[in-house]
Formats: sequence, structure tokens, C-alpha cells
Amino acid sequence: MHAHDDVSALFAPASVCVAGASRDPAGVWEAVVGNLVRAGYTGKIFPVLDAGGEDSPPAVYVSAQQAKAGSDSGDSAGAAEPAESSVLHRAKDESCFGNGGETLPSVGPSGLRGTKPAGPLSESGTLHGLPVYRKPSDIGAGFPPDLAVLCLPGYRTPDALRAFAALGTRAALVLGPGGSEPQGAGRAAAEPVRRIARHCGMTMLGPDSLGICIPKTGLLAFPARVAVRSGGIGFFARSGVLCASLLELAATMRIGFSSFVSLGVWATASEADMLDHFAADPQTRVIAGCLEYIEDGPRFLRSARNAAEKKPVILLRIGSSAAGARTVSACTGAVTASARACAAAFKKAGIIEVCEFGELFALAAAFDACALPSGPATAVIADDWSLGAAAADRCEENGLVVPPLSESTIGELQKLLPSRSLSLNPVNAPAAASPELLGRLAGAVLRDAAAAALLLLICVDDRRNVETLPEILAGLPNFTDKTVLVCLMGGKSAERARERFAGRGIPCLSSPGQAGACLAALYRRKFLQEQPQPVDIEYRHDKGRARAAVAEARAAGATELSLYHAREIMRAYEVPCLESSLARTGAEAVRIAAQIGGPVALKIASPHITHKADVQGTALNLCGPKEIRAAFTSLTSRAARLHMEAYIAGCIVQAMSPADARATGIFMKRDRVFGPMLLFGLDGCRPCESGKLSCRLLPLSLDDAHDMVREILACPVQAGQATEKEMINFAALEDILLILSRLALDCPEVEEIVCRPVTVDHKGAEVVNVRIWLARMPADDKERAGA
Repeated sequence: MHAHDDVSALFAPASVCVAGASRDPAGVWEAVVGNLVRAGYTGKIFPVLDAGGEDSPPAVYVSAQQAKAGSDSGDSAGAAEPAESSVLHRAKDESCFGNGGETLPSVGPSGLRGTKPAGPLSESGTLHGLPVYRKPSDIGAGFPPDLAVLCLPGYRTPDALRAFAALGTRAALVLGPGGSEPQGAGRAAAEPVRRIARHCGMTMLGPDSLGICIPKTGLLAFPARVAVRSGGIGFFARSGVLCASLLELAATMRIGFSSFVSLGVWATASEADMLDHFAADPQTRVIAGCLEYIEDGPRFLRSARNAAEKKPVILLRIGSSAAGARTVSACTGAVTASARACAAAFKKAGIIEVCEFGELFALAAAFDACALPSGPATAVIADDWSLGAAAADRCEENGLVVPPLSESTIGELQKLLPSRSLSLNPVNAPAAASPELLGRLAGAVLRDAAAAALLLLICVDDRRNVETLPEILAGLPNFTDKTVLVCLMGGKSAERARERFAGRGIPCLSSPGQAGACLAALYRRKFLQEQPQPVDIEYRHDKGRARAAVAEARAAGATELSLYHAREIMRAYEVPCLESSLARTGAEAVRIAAQIGGPVALKIASPHITHKADVQGTALNLCGPKEIRAAFTSLTSRAARLHMEAYIAGCIVQAMSPADARATGIFMKRDRVFGPMLLFGLDGCRPCESGKLSCRLLPLSLDDAHDMVREILACPVQAGQATEKEMINFAALEDILLILSRLALDCPEVEEIVCRPVTVDHKGAEVVNVRIWLARMPADDKERAGA
């Protein structure tokens, strides 16, 4: 583990130094210190006026009594308000404040938490009752702060990082811009600060981070007055502005966090670090976040898989569209992964993906509070029949089932409901049903062994009071054994009720669609937990032979290999291909065709002709010596005439595919972030098109290959009704996928493979045509190869 990969100083610092100063009483420096004091941070706090720059801007100080008075009233996670009745004071010693002659608000009694005034400013001023130091070195080398919070202009940040690194500080939080640019300029502006942090072995959040909050320890390093609830959700995102808005949204939804982290732009701490920490953190039960971009795809994938095995991981991916990816790249300078690669990565790691922020927090809250359903069977209770029908629609659209209830449950419900009400599933409760009646209906449904989950939908208005319902539901005997979600439809009246449900730990959603999606995600999590570990298969192959063929092609300057040149690599991995051979003359073509037997195809062989269709370079279903000779002469002469600069090696003589075989395509591409991935689809789909293609990141497991094929192909007739020739040999396609997975991992110089068509019938599958693209050789490698 690198020094900057150790995030313990971020999440459990024993001391925090807040560096920066401002004339504004509500400035960032004062606000961060005030938030730490009011939130009851359990470690030591060191306000520093000057973090290494030559100038020392003046600051605002408030007394300890005012800080304490503020902390005794209001939210414990809020920021202290500046005092209006501060006593003005100015120290004569210029070494304390810098330039003399200015008047600063100052002093109150020091000694917060019994701390004795210390440092050069102990006689001159305090901030929230804490002694203020002029520069980091005044704190003393024997007590280096674990975490430095930098509330500084961008041009002063590099010097501040060096000063704290000299003290032995292990982590830094950069709230402002990282360079001299007035606005966030992406990687170019952040790179100097990032380089310094990495060189000094410091873990860094930011530049342009909102901060970090650990409610349990009172670590509220935010520059604004916020209220952060304690809970079991570990959250991370990059954008500081977005995080500020999400905190507001979380407050309205009554969401609680174990940790809330704003990574900022180009932090040394990454999403993978957050996943590793939250996976090991006993306070975190659910991991959630916004994924703007990924620096190290393979490491992120490893961390995500490890985290998802232990806890639910819910992510909202930003930049999935072409326009969104362009925006992310333009604003951050990051290389973004393709949407298809990200989707494959999420599937491989077991990440739950959501599409909007409300759904992100709603699903995280549901995972935090609910038991996972044992099956897909869902019971629905609604006090309006149309609302119940809508919920049933959304449940079944998401793969759940809404089955009829048992006869004993129906008998109980009929005793509680009017005769005109239907008591099937969904259960139609009377309009404006009392909390007591809704509780009895829920209790009857929860006793039904066939119902794994309960969805309760209620219409709320200002004339209806359901605030006692949370206590009633929480007291039901089977409440904690089954999954229970509540959906409250309404405005301000529903908001008041949601507060009561949140207090009892019952997830409260705002729409049937959101409720159906949450239940489906909970069930999928349970289903995946019960699946066996994936099986890996190793096929016979000659890696050295393949790499030698790749090296020979690259040394010759080739970057694109057609069927004739690519077949050596395919043979090294024993990829099943249609029997073929190169014929340099018409007579040789006749001889090869006789060896193959049956009708054959002739394809022009030239390293300079990329697309055979450009020269009509293919002839099919050729029989007999005369027809084969004529086709050979026609193909080679036409190609030489249309491409006079091309070298014509001859023609590939190839067996014909079975007439009843299905045509498919297999593609290997290397994503810029996640690396190699395989795609499978019907013949005619291209990897760059939006046609239906299944996709997985490598390495491929047997289950991956199984699912890839069946996402595209299905047996044409129900099992037992299909003839032998109508069946498809799925296993043969899976073998080719797994072999190509091994090839791509063994030969990183191979950038892309296109196997199209790949024909499959009841007997097996064979690659008809293949093209391989190689990465360009660097100049120094070319020189060594030439030598």
C-alpha cells in the first residue's frame, strides 16, 4: 500500500489543523473550526493563521462562551454563528499577525476542553476558544496534526502542503482550488498540488472538495452550516457543489451517514480507497456514491467486487451518455470509460446502479433498514385501487411477482374489510383507513408464508393523520423478519409523516415506481448472495507461439491482421475456425479445395485490402476445378486493378458454413479505463453501434460466458419440442468466448479482435472470419526490434 493509499488519517484523525484566515466573519476558516467545535469533535483542533505563505491575512475570532452557547442550542452538526459583540484587539507583535496597525475582532477565554493557551498567539487571540497559531511549525514537531484542512487561496496551497508534510501530517483536505486558476480548471490546475501530496506521502481530498464528515466522532470538516444525521450509509462523490446539494436532499429524506466524503478533483484518495475503507468499516452497512470518472479501472473493479461481497454497493454513474462523457472530460481532464464498459464493470462487481439521486438515497436507506426478501413474492396494500394497481405494475416490471394470497390470509382480510372491497393481492384498503386498520391488515399479510415482502401505499393529506402507524407497524410480530416498505403519496403532510417513519427505521418512499425498484434491488441482492462462486476454465494454448506471431507482425510495422495473418494467433489458442488455407495460384486453390471437400469459398488475401467488399473479393459456393480457377483469376485480377499499390498474396480457400447455421459475432475491445472486454451479438451488430450486444469485462468466468450467449440467443422451440437441427450448441459459443478471453489477457498488444461471422448450429461453432488490430509499437521498441 502506498502512503497516500492509507486513508485512516482522513477517517480517524487524532487531531485536525485548520489553516487559513479571512476578514469575513462567516468565512471558510472560521466556519470549519466552528463546525468542528459545535459537532463535538473528540480530537485536538489547531487553528493556524498562516500556512506557509509570506502574507498573513487577518482573521475573525469569537469567544469560547459564544461557541459553547451556540453548541448548546441547535443542531450539533451546525456551524457557530460569529459574535456581533466581539471586543476589538490588535497585537503589537508583528510576528503573530503579520503587518501591524489593523484591528481584528478577538479574544475570549481560552482553554476549550481544558486546553491551556499555547503558541505565539496565546496572548493575542483565540478562535472559538482555541489558541490560534501563526504557522504550522508553531504547533510543535512533537504534536503533528493528523489532518490538515486548507482554507486557502490556490496559490498558497502548495506551500501549505509542504509545511504540513514537514511536520509529519498524514492527510490533507483542500477546500479551495489547487492552483493559481480562480476557477476549477480540472487536472491541469490540480496536478501540481496532487504531485506534492504524493511526493510527501500525504492522503489528499480536493482541490475543490466540500470536506469530510464522520458524525460519530464529530469530525465535521465542512465550510458551511449543515446538519448531517448519523446512520449506516457511507457516501462519496467528487464535486463539492454537488455534495452540498446532496446533503440538503439527504436532510429532507432523513438519511443518516456513517461517513460523507467529498473527494474533490484529482484527489490522491480515490473511489477505490473509499470502497476499501467502507467495506472494512463496522459503522458502514451500505455503500453509496456518485461515480464521475475512474482513474484506475482494474483497481476499482477489485475493490468494488470485494466491497459488494460484504455490503450493498449502490452507485449513480455520471457521464454515461456521449454528451455527458464529453462534459466530464472537458471539466476535469479525465479519461472516461465507455458506457458499455462501465455497465459491464458494475455487473461483474455486483454493484447496484441507479439513475437519479432520489433513488440513490431511497435505495440506500432501504438497504440500511430492511431485511432482504427471501423471494420475489410481494404483497401490496393500498388505500386506493389505482395506486395498488400501479405498484403491482412496477413490481412485476422489475422482476417481482404479486401472487394471490393464501386462503387463510384472505379469510382474515375479509373479516377486516367491507364486503365491497376486494381482498386479493393487491389488497384494497378503504379510503382514509385508520392507522389501526392498516396495521391489522399488514399483520395479516405478514403472517402469510407466501409473501416475502410487503409494500404499503398510503395517500396522505392535511385531513389525515397516520403518524401513529410507524409504532403500530414496528410492533407487529413478523415486522423484522420480512421486508416492509412504505410509500406515502402527498406533499407537506406526507413530509411530517415521513419524519416519524424515519425515526422508527422504516424506509418511506415517494412513488410506486421508486418502491418497485427498491424491492427488486433488495431481492436481487439476496439472490446474488446465494449464488455459488464463479467457475474458471483453462483451455489448452501456446502462449509463446501467439506472442511470437504478435511480435513478428509488430516488428514488420503491421497494425491490422487479416484472416491469413491472424490465423497463426488463433491456431496457437486452438480457436475453432473453418478449415482454410492460402492458395497462391489457381492450381493450388483447386488442390486445397479437393482436400477440404464440398463447396468452398475464395477470399482475396492482401495485407493492404481492409474490406473485401471494396473489391468484391469474395466468391461463395464454388464447386469443381474449372469454377475455382475462374474465381481465383477473377478475384486476383480485379483486386490488382482496383488497388494497384496492394500486394496480392493470393486467395484464402475456405470451407462453406452449414446452410442452417446461425450467424453471430464476437468482439474484443480494450476500454481506456477498465481494459479488455468481450462483446457478443448477432451477425450484423458492430461493437461501435447501439445494436443488442452482451458485454463482460475480462477475465471471463464460465457463468459470464453462459449468460452472454443466452442474453442474445434463445432456443427457438421449447425444450422437448425442438428437433436436433433446430437446437443451438451454446457450449461451443461459450468455449470460443472463454478462449478469446484468455488470448486477450495473455497478449496485451492485441487492441481489438473481430470474429464475424461466427456460425453455430447443433453440432458446434466455428469462426468464419477474423481480424486483429495491434497496438502501435513505441519508437524505442522499434529501434530495438530493428537492431
